[in-house]
Amino acid sequence: MSQTFILDGSTAEIEGAQRYAVNNVSYYTLNTPLKLADHFVNGSGVYQLDRFPVNFVNAKAAYGVSVVTGIHKGWIELVFVNSLNTMDAWHLDGFGFYVVG
Repeated sequence: MSQTFILDGSTAEIEGAQRYAVNNVSYYTLNTPLKLADHFVNGSGVYQLDRFPVNFVNAKAAYGVSVVTGIHKGWIELVFVNSLNTMDAWHLDGFGFYVVG
């Protein structure tokens, strides 16, 4: 494995509202789509690369956009942690996914 990302789903109260979060980051929709921002302005001002952790840390939950770097042509181990009483649903976009139990 080149890298390991541990994604911990949870709930948190952010600005008075109950939200779902991954590694204490609750996603919010940007004015500029991520692909467009990356292509034209290299994400400058739209998002910050590696701003949030890829492994769970016990920090205060906040709104944000988590964009992380991965090693090109490397093997990434994704660990999904769900301690909630509800089912988590994830969408993986890419190729070559192998599910291990």
